[in-house]
Amino acid sequence: ASRKGVESGRGETMDVIAERKQRVLEAIGNMIAPENRDRFFEAANPGLGGQRPLDLLATEEGTQEVVCLIEGIASGAFS
Repeated sequence: ASRKGVESGRGETMDVIAERKQRVLEAIGNMIAPENRDRFFEAANPGLGGQRPLDLLATEEGTQEVVCLIEGIASGAFS
C-alpha cells in the first residue's frame, strides 16, 4: 500500500520531505557540486549542532535551519 500523501503522527509525507529537500537544493545553488550534494545531506554538520541536514528535513523548523545555514555560508557569515 502506498503512503503517498499520508501522514502518521509527527511524521511527514515523503512528498513534503521531497519539497523541503528541493528548497534546500535551490538555496545551495552552485555552492556544492551536484556530485557532492548527497554527502552534504547525509553528513553530520557542525553548523547544525552535529545533526545531518537530511534528518532536519523531517520538520519545517529543521528545514529552515538548514536553509539559514546555507544562506549564512553564501553571505560569508561562516568564512
